[in-house]
Amino acid sequence: MSAATPPRSVAYVSAVPVPSVGNNVWNIGTVAAGSSGTIVITVVVTAGSGWINNTVVLEYTTDPGFVLPVETVTAPTLVINPLM
Repeated sequence: MSAATPPRSVAYVSAVPVPSVGNNVWNIGTVAAGSSGTIVITVVVTAGSGWINNTVVLEYTTDPGFVLPVETVTAPTLVINPLM
């Protein structure tokens, strides 16, 4: 499962693929070793210029069912003069 929590200064518009739950949770299913995937999330900035943090949390298990540590990644994004 992957979950993305948008910053308070943005509003969710859409995502590809469509979320499994709400507008920020994707049940990805089985992913083969060495493969990758992409989730594209579109938002609208609702506040002025400044830094926003994008955070993604990944919870997963191995094929035999071993629960692995939760992975959390945060990436800062600088917003300059958004069209509002």
